[in-house]
Amino acid sequence: VLQYPVRVSDIDIFDHMNNSVYWSVVEEYLATMPELMSAPLRGTIEHDLPVALGDKLEILRHVHPAGSTDKFGPDLVDRPVITLT
Repeated sequence: VLQYPVRVSDIDIFDHMNNSVYWSVVEEYLATMPELMSAPLRGTIEHDLPVALGDKLEILRHVHPAGSTDKFGPDLVDRPVITLT
């Protein structure tokens, strides 16, 4: 679990966290987990409410069991997938 405090610069004109910041947080997390970068990844961001200034985010990781596959990529072939949520 990685905690991320929301910064003033993360907030857009609608007073919630800009969508591009969500992916920046995921990219920062992945930089600390090189073992995740050795396999194809599918990132999923789920939230029930907008993230506002002062909120604290938690990044949780879920790895599908061995043998799990999903179709993706230019050739749409079955490959192992790790989902970061």
